[in-house]
Amino acid sequence: MTSSENWDEQMPHILDVLRSATDDDFKKRDHEAYKIKDLVEDKLKKDAKKSKGALSKHLIDIISVCLDKKTVNHYTIIRRIADVENIHWKKHVDSANEITLKFMEPIDHPDLESDDRKRKDFIESIDEASNRIMEGFEQHNILKKVSASICDLIEYCCRVDADTHYPILYSTILKAKYQGHDKKVAAILDAFVNLISKDDFDIGEHSYTRKRTALVYVLEGTSRHAVESNTLHKHLEYFLKISEECFKHDLDEVGYMPYSFWGEVIRTIITQIVISSHGGKNKSKFIPYVLKLLQCDVEDLEEIAAMVFPALQVSPEVVSPFIDDIIDAFLNDRLSTLPGIKASFTSKEDIIMSRFDEIAEKCEEIPRNEKYAVMQLYSDVAKKYPQRLLPYKEQILDGLDEMSTQSFALMTLVSVIPADRDQFTDDELIDRILKATESLTSMVYYTDQAIAEIGKYNQEKAEKCMKIMADQLGNPTFKQEAMMIIMAMKQLAGSEYIPILAQYKDLILSFKESTLPGMKEAIEGAIDLIEGRSLATVADQVADIGKDVEKLVERVTTTEDNVQQLNETVDEQQKDIKTIKEDTKEQGERLEQLEEVVDETIEKVEEIDHKTLSAAPVWSKDVSNILNVNTDYDWRFLAIRLGYGSEDIRNWATAHDPTMSLLSEWYTTHKGADATYAVLTSLKEMGRNDCVDIIESALKAADEMLPQAPPEFTHPPPVFISYQWDHQSEVKTLKEHLEKAGYDCWMDIGQMGGGDQLYQKIDEGLRGAKIVLSMVTNKYAKSKNCNHEVNLANLLNKPIIPLLIENVTWPPPGPMSVLFSQLLYIKFCTEKKHKKGQPFWPESCFAELLGQINIHVAPNNDKVPIGDVAKKTNEEQTKKLDQQEKTGDDPEVFISYQWDKQTQVKTLYSRLTSLGYNCWFDIMQMGGGDNLYSQIERGVRKAKVVISCCTRKYALSANCRREVSLSDALKKPLIPLVLESMTWPPEGPMALPFTQCSYIQFTGGKNGNEFDEPKFDELVQRLGNHVRPRHPEKRENPKTADAVEESQTSPTTGERTVQSPTFLTEPSEDEVTTNGENSEQRPSVGSASKIPMQNDTGGSSVEPKILPEKEKEKASHTTNAEAAITTNKPVPTNMASKTESAPQQTDSQPKKQKKSSTCILL
Repeated sequence: MTSSENWDEQMPHILDVLRSATDDDFKKRDHEAYKIKDLVEDKLKKDAKKSKGALSKHLIDIISVCLDKKTVNHYTIIRRIADVENIHWKKHVDSANEITLKFMEPIDHPDLESDDRKRKDFIESIDEASNRIMEGFEQHNILKKVSASICDLIEYCCRVDADTHYPILYSTILKAKYQGHDKKVAAILDAFVNLISKDDFDIGEHSYTRKRTALVYVLEGTSRHAVESNTLHKHLEYFLKISEECFKHDLDEVGYMPYSFWGEVIRTIITQIVISSHGGKNKSKFIPYVLKLLQCDVEDLEEIAAMVFPALQVSPEVVSPFIDDIIDAFLNDRLSTLPGIKASFTSKEDIIMSRFDEIAEKCEEIPRNEKYAVMQLYSDVAKKYPQRLLPYKEQILDGLDEMSTQSFALMTLVSVIPADRDQFTDDELIDRILKATESLTSMVYYTDQAIAEIGKYNQEKAEKCMKIMADQLGNPTFKQEAMMIIMAMKQLAGSEYIPILAQYKDLILSFKESTLPGMKEAIEGAIDLIEGRSLATVADQVADIGKDVEKLVERVTTTEDNVQQLNETVDEQQKDIKTIKEDTKEQGERLEQLEEVVDETIEKVEEIDHKTLSAAPVWSKDVSNILNVNTDYDWRFLAIRLGYGSEDIRNWATAHDPTMSLLSEWYTTHKGADATYAVLTSLKEMGRNDCVDIIESALKAADEMLPQAPPEFTHPPPVFISYQWDHQSEVKTLKEHLEKAGYDCWMDIGQMGGGDQLYQKIDEGLRGAKIVLSMVTNKYAKSKNCNHEVNLANLLNKPIIPLLIENVTWPPPGPMSVLFSQLLYIKFCTEKKHKKGQPFWPESCFAELLGQINIHVAPNNDKVPIGDVAKKTNEEQTKKLDQQEKTGDDPEVFISYQWDKQTQVKTLYSRLTSLGYNCWFDIMQMGGGDNLYSQIERGVRKAKVVISCCTRKYALSANCRREVSLSDALKKPLIPLVLESMTWPPEGPMALPFTQCSYIQFTGGKNGNEFDEPKFDELVQRLGNHVRPRHPEKRENPKTADAVEESQTSPTTGERTVQSPTFLTEPSEDEVTTNGENSEQRPSVGSASKIPMQNDTGGSSVEPKILPEKEKEKASHTTNAEAAITTNKPVPTNMASKTESAPQQTDSQPKKQKKSSTCILL
């Protein structure tokens, strides 16, 4: 019996037998129940596994009957058939909810009243059956769909308080999902409170019973949900009642357990709610219980309570309402409450200062190496009440001896010394203060402020203290702190000791070329003080601020208007959102399966986060154990070496494991072997070889290569690659392929960690490069450092080629958009996922990139592997360019147009070529494999005059705009032809280049012929100013206009399109000389040079004088080409014409410039 149909026939009989069977029936071999049990557990189970879910409904029906019977054998059947692979619960969610609710029934069986062995076996059978069913729910991802039923079951188990239901509760509680069930959570907590408040409630304190563990899990899950979902305020009264109930019972240990059930309950509330980063002001209600727990005489619980106040140091609103109780606890030797006093100082200043002497005297009992919170409190007090700290001078000075308290001790001294300078004139005090800089040079910021205050005592002290700071300024050790030293010297000089400061004027000015942040302002402030200009500077600053305020007022007014408009927009958007919500609700059912996967992923991530909260490598724990010990070169010195500031160090100092926090942050923001190299280098420079040995051993054990420093270049590579670190792998791959093509590349791979060394290397790389590649992504466009690199490259006049390695809008939004809007990019991104070391770009794009780089940098073919494709490409491209240069075969007239007018322009091309003009026309010049942008660039560069066929679409076309912009940049003469009615100059970005150009109007031709003779003659006349036609019978053989009728045109816009845009570079000096030495030099907008303009009557140009030169021509065969023009047939590809254009003629006299007005052409 293996088929589903056979089981369908047998199932009614099987269910009837199971419904009528008793425990004794299953023990009789000749009874039908015995045979059915064996059949179900063996044959049916095997067939269900093979059926892949087809028999799930039969198994669920059996489980339902067995749950109704409630006997040991029935529960055993459930355990044996409810395997994960047997039942596909996802297709039977409704049945799963019904099965869950069946557990919400009283369980009464004779075995419960019999001996302990039978009672234990019966309860264990319930446990195993419920656990197997819940595991099936979890494995088939339906916990969220049965979450409401599970919450009801948890509440029921808490209310019945039955031994038979605690195993069910234990199996269920860890599978509970509370999201969206706040009312059910409240019901569970209400049942929990009623349960533990009963007079006859007995937890069984002799061991970790299922009852105790299950109830603790109930509290842990509900409290975590309340905090993380920000619903603590809804359930606050329940948690407070539970806390109150705990202190009615003994919290002390029971047997081998560190604390009782009640101690574990209050511990759960403290850890899950009070110490949590969520919860807000509502956590304040639990502070009285924390204070009680500090005095409960249970060591483990007191340690938990001691963690509360350091955790709440950034939440003064939580602790300040209980400041009197917190101070009392501190004075009663609960020293861990001191961070709570410090946190409350701002809001409870009067109460703290009224008891300050008691607090300060108690602080003397705190060990010197644990006075971090003491110095923090003293620093806040000193700012407003410095005299109150004078009696505790020694405590403050003791803080100088510990690195963890040095900074706060020095800040306190800076505020306290002016209160009574007589107590701080001892030279030994100065030496003690200066000792703080021996272990950490950055401490000079605080030490010199204190020394400056001591120096104000008298003239002698001022001279001595000024000399100390001047010696520091001249010491290379304090090079990075020079700005802070100058500020301290200025602070000491004040208004009384300016002559002493003047003695060191030259020393201060020697730092004038320093690039340190703030150095320029510090030097100017000191020199202004010496030369008495400080008041004038202040006056100027006040005037500038006044102007800024006026501007700010205008901006505020504008902002108010914008806010009003925004409010109206928001109202409209709210209506749209309502519609979107309705659509989203319909889509929700389709996303059901995806949501289940996401929920499962989130749970796994949370589970992993609970296990490993660090991104640091496995060796970090051993290194942390060493560096956490306070020494001269501990974790703080490593943080400074890695480029972190004092604020970061202060935050990590409050962590349980400062070194692990530091390394976790470092490896979160720095990836790969480069991050490890930076750590290793810093530790070696610190002399911490003990840590270095640990890291190197771990790397060798993992069979990894130790990271090495990148090679130093004797000469900066010619290609600089600018990128954002998230795409470092792709950029490394591109760098390797460029170097194989013969181009040395510079890229920062993060080996230096940070700081001035990195910026210096970037500066050297940019200045030495001949071309810059910008790897553009969304993050790249927003990166401050990448923006600096692009701006520096622009200021240095470096050619920039943007490479799109990610789909972004162009130009990318942000500060780079203005600069990038003038550039053409190459699209390197594809749908293909990048594999490490493998190219991710199309081959055509890489070849195009090599061509653009070759314009500025010659490849080093000696470095290219023999047979390499890149080397072959470079040689072929160079050979092709050399051949074109030798033949001199480039068209002299470039025709720029928008493809909607292609038919008319082909007519113009035919007429001009028939007159002997060698014209560039895109559909005539493009060959197989040619890149459109590369050919356009070459055509414009080699042309001597550019004809712009202007229409309204032409003026708005991005590609046409690039052709005009390049022509303007290369100072090519422009002849605009107006082919339809439009304003002049045309609206849009082309207005500036065309403002100074006179146009020829071709809008009134007869019989469809726009190029009528009078206007066409004018065009020929103006062309004669710049280029001479070749003899029609000896001219070059061009492709005819009708030969390429199959050119592709965009069906919507008519734009000429190309998949991989090419970067157009500015012409070099040689190119300008070669291409335009005999051409009319048309200045760009804003130039002071005069240009030929249209006359007042006919619109034709003033004809310049021509200096004739001898024409050099080579024989060519054009008969077939002319025939092709006449018969509209394509020219054979094997026909080659060899002609050399006539020498260009130049204007002998400059022409007067005339104003051109904007007009409407009707």
